[in-house]
Amino acid sequence: TKWYLIFFSFTSIGLGIALGILILLTYIKYSEYNNLKERVSTITQGLATISIDENSKGSFTLSFAKNKKTIFNENKNSIQITLQGGE
Repeated sequence: TKWYLIFFSFTSIGLGIALGILILLTYIKYSEYNNLKERVSTITQGLATISIDENSKGSFTLSFAKNKKTIFNENKNSIQITLQGGE
């Protein structure tokens, strides 16, 4: 029974260390995922404030929002630049 207790003790310690390493790696990857998700959210918020539209005459309108509001909600809060070209 002495060898059984020694074997069980070392096995428990080994499993505890392995589980601790696994939990640490999971936490590190989860932190990286949250940082990446935050950066992507910032980028997509910036993209939501810019729009390019083409009207029936072939003119393009570049719109971008003032004060970090999206142009899709309120056109009065956006600056619009229209580019017209000849044929």
